[in-house]
Amino acid sequence: MMLDRIVLENFRQYFGRNKIEFARDPQRRVTVIHGVNGAGKTSLFIALNWCLYGKSVDNVKIIDNVGELMSKEALSRSVVGDRLIASVELSFFHDGDRFIARRALRGSKHTDGSFLSDNGDFFTLMRARPNASPETINNPLGMINAILPSNVRTYFLFDGEKIDNFAKPE
Repeated sequence: MMLDRIVLENFRQYFGRNKIEFARDPQRRVTVIHGVNGAGKTSLFIALNWCLYGKSVDNVKIIDNVGELMSKEALSRSVVGDRLIASVELSFFHDGDRFIARRALRGSKHTDGSFLSDNGDFFTLMRARPNASPETINNPLGMINAILPSNVRTYFLFDGEKIDNFAKPE
């Protein structure tokens, strides 16, 4: 799996539509996300994991309260009853095919100002093969787990601030 780009919409501190393109140069394949505390590095990490695996993986929670995924700015700018969407779209390449994974959370602003989610999130996965029409994958979670199994994801998708855990002798 080689990450191409991620698009976050009203996801945590990412208000509106925000896009990050990952390094694609064959000689320079590393993208470094650097910023001050609160800039959104951990939110980006959560977005990658949530997009691919949902709110929990192998009984490990990625996010405790899905309502926390909605941008506080989007909530503050809306009125009670407004329909809101928080989404993450991840484009990546695997075995010569481009995949686009999209997970979205829909709901509305509640009278107390909180986000009231509809029935969970919505996950879709599309595959675009060279010289073929894009296709919707019928078992998107199965395909994601075939590409990057959830039990090994922590070796590839990890919080860089916790890199010390990999470097300790024990």
